[in-house]
Amino acid sequence: MYGAWVRARCSITTPPTGSGRCSPRPPGGVDLLMDCAGGQTRDQAVGAVRDNGRASFIVIQDASPGLERGITGDSFVAQVDRSRLEALHRLIDAGSLRPNIAEVLPLDQAREALSWVAGRHARGKIVLLVG
Repeated sequence: MYGAWVRARCSITTPPTGSGRCSPRPPGGVDLLMDCAGGQTRDQAVGAVRDNGRASFIVIQDASPGLERGITGDSFVAQVDRSRLEALHRLIDAGSLRPNIAEVLPLDQAREALSWVAGRHARGKIVLLVG
């Protein structure tokens, strides 16, 4: 679908205590890390990347993740402004872009929505209606 195959998965969980743990490194490591958390979580996740693998970072921080073992890293930042959001709206209206929406809930059910996402029961985006 996206031009890539998932060969292994490593996830980092952060329990309510705040002490993150990385699942054991899959045999051979993962080919690609997409880090959306940064900080200590990022540093732990880099350990799961195979030698000469790739790591992409969405969260930009001053401290370098200290890539070794031939791992190639890159990062990006999304610039969101009105014109880009309007362009996305046009694509959605035209049917060219179809967001996967699992549920639409009123804002007063935000706690339930977060629990649903945290429990990994959502297959798609949870939309909270404001107003």
